Amino acid sequence: MVGIYCRISGNKEEGKDTSIESQEEQGKAFADKMEMDYQLYYDIGVSGKAEIEERDDFNKFTKYINKGKIKHVYAIHQNRIERSPDTWRLFVASVLNSGCKWYPNGIFYDLDDTTNRALASLLSIINEMHSDLTSDAVKRAFKKNALKGKAHGIRAYGIKKEKKTSLMIHHPKEVKAARYGSVYSM
Repeated sequence: MVGIYCRISGNKEEGKDTSIESQEEQGKAFADKMEMDYQLYYDIGVSGKAEIEERDDFNKFTKYINKGKIKHVYAIHQNRIERSPDTWRLFVASVLNSGCKWYPNGIFYDLDDTTNRALASLLSIINEMHSDLTSDAVKRAFKKNALKGKAHGIRAYGIKKEKKTSLMIHHPKEVKAARYGSVYSM
């Protein structure tokens, strides 16, 4: 059995990330090439840095690897499996202890080889760094926009987003309700 793991951390602009559909398609093509049955596992809107317990399908996926139900593992890239060296080590332990084989992008990668394992561990550190750098850049952009008065995400009660400029402005009725305690008493 081939376990195909697909993950995307959030809504991505087309062409900026590998879509779930693309990951699934390529995983199925791999299973067909291997002439094996497969099981798909999806984590959508979940960071690769999240704890395994917070990644429902990844958690199931690794449990089936550990039980020996999955003998071949496919993911389009290692960074779909993880953005955390701790998660990578747990994944590698599951693969090695169960005698499973790892196929990133459909190419066998021998994790039993010391050099390969070390290189994949280094890649895991780079995956984590990439995630951290992206997070830092997003935080800076949000802060910059907030300092300019631009809205992003869920708005606070009493604030609305001005359509033309995206600036945050007071919502008169909500501001009154917030000040006086009830919309119904106005």
